[in-house]
Amino acid sequence: MLQRTFTAASAVGGKVLILGPSRHGLPENVPLLPDAGHGLNAALASAKCAAARAGVDRLIPLSADLPLITADDVAALINVQSDALAAAPDRAGRGTNALSLPLPAAAAFRFHYGEGSLAAHRDEAARHRLPFVEVVRPGLQFDIDEVEDLTADFLVG
Repeated sequence: MLQRTFTAASAVGGKVLILGPSRHGLPENVPLLPDAGHGLNAALASAKCAAARAGVDRLIPLSADLPLITADDVAALINVQSDALAAAPDRAGRGTNALSLPLPAAAAFRFHYGEGSLAAHRDEAARHRLPFVEVVRPGLQFDIDEVEDLTADFLVG
């Protein structure tokens, strides 16, 4: 699934980085951002700071457990109004499978991955007075959280 997410993100252009302990078989020329092991929210906060320092104007953290993601899904996260913060909800409409943050406007944005993250991310956007947009697409909604997700009818055939 990481390969599929990487391929979808790479197809739309821009710089693609991996956040985590290894490249998991992806090319050595793909930059690897270290994960200090303090959890997803802390790792993403560190990546956001690095992106802001590098002059990135939009940061799009994608989960690697999106087996149906396409380049069009990633493009939908890129092509939101320039000042908006976008979130891709999970199938239940409670979790967040991807974000799209305008920088530097969202430089102080705090990540809230975990239970009820979509509402928490919406509240965080409001706290920073950023327009909030939900990007609802099948390739971004379907993530693998439980073993049963691996046997979903539309995944296996």
